[in-house]
Amino acid sequence: MKPRIYTYKVTFEEIPDFYWGVHKEKKFNDGYLGSPVTHKWKWEFYTPRLQILQLFDYSDEGWDEALKVEERIIRQDINNPLCLNEGMGGRVSMAVKSKTGKKVFDPSYWGVNNPNHPSYGVGGKKGGKKSCDPDNPRGVNNPNHPCYHERNKRSGERALKKQGKPVRMTKLETGESWEFPSIRRAAVELNLLQGNLTNLLNPDHPLKTYKGYVGEKL
Repeated sequence: MKPRIYTYKVTFEEIPDFYWGVHKEKKFNDGYLGSPVTHKWKWEFYTPRLQILQLFDYSDEGWDEALKVEERIIRQDINNPLCLNEGMGGRVSMAVKSKTGKKVFDPSYWGVNNPNHPSYGVGGKKGGKKSCDPDNPRGVNNPNHPCYHERNKRSGERALKKQGKPVRMTKLETGESWEFPSIRRAAVELNLLQGNLTNLLNPDHPLKTYKGYVGEKL
């Protein structure tokens, strides 16, 4: 019997996890059961079973086609918690990205926050401290910096804009009125949805009353 190229799925008798893959045999029925790295212990601890899904021509073209099919299969399950594939076609799962990101910034790992790392204390951390240091002539918090006053002005404008404008809300049933410093505060105090309240206070919006309230901007 000639060796084969095929896509496959590995399942386990004891758990619902599974693994997709592609394999090129060196000899027919070589007993291959997948090539995991991160989850290799599951192959050793549980009982794996391999199911051949599709056969391909034993050639370079067949191998290329098998790889493309494998990528399409894995793509649908790459973020499935039961799928043991860590990546496909150069793309990795969200779980792997999360682990990798944590490792990069983990001081106990060989990451940029490790004191022994050549980049420790360089770049963003060091640069951030310098840029905010008033004694640094090039820092944005230095009064002599060309952007010092403009930066503070912009920050103040943003703060005022974020705070919003005062509003008055009136309960139609009782005629009672309340004034609030912003739409957000009115929504919180009156237990209303901020989005609907914003529409209510927009004179161009068709919504004129909301849960028995009318309102106006002051």
